[in-house]
Amino acid sequence: VVSGGPKSGPAVGTVEILKELPATVEASRSPLVAVLETMTGWEDIPFGIAAVLLPSSQAVDTLSHAAIRARNQHVLLASCDDDSVLAELRKCAGQRLQLSVSAAGVTWSAAEKEVTAAAKASATAAPPTLNVVKPPVPPGWAIGVTSYEKNKKCLGGKSLHLAELWPKNGEYKVPQSVTVPFGIFEKSLLEAL
Repeated sequence: VVSGGPKSGPAVGTVEILKELPATVEASRSPLVAVLETMTGWEDIPFGIAAVLLPSSQAVDTLSHAAIRARNQHVLLASCDDDSVLAELRKCAGQRLQLSVSAAGVTWSAAEKEVTAAAKASATAAPPTLNVVKPPVPPGWAIGVTSYEKNKKCLGGKSLHLAELWPKNGEYKVPQSVTVPFGIFEKSLLEAL
């Protein structure tokens, strides 16, 4: 199990057997439990997918793009080591199931009507709109690690987490680093050649 799925309750959807993840899922088909043949880990998980289940030969790394997307989107993502268990799940194609994660792995059962209605409403609701605030103009083309904290609104999360690792009392050493802040890439493209 790479991603446990919804924060509360089971992942609910209609089982569909697919070669790979689709780019989009029509509202009339969602929510889906996608039983895939192949996955690279680079895929985006489209809105409307409640769970992605894979054969063990296609298991994705826990830090892969797809795994991170699954966790952020609260999509159940798991692989199955036992082909006979996956074959049983494939026999459920077209059925609405609820899938839960426990110490034993992923289990499933027929979805109850109330759970199905709630899942359908959640899957067809428009995703929330994001209000993105433009970052301030950075102080330079690059920012050194010792200046990350005071320029944090110009930097991304990785840079800020690197600053947190910087030793306070010199008890260990980390490589020197710099970050190209937000907006500098775009600014460089506008520069005359």
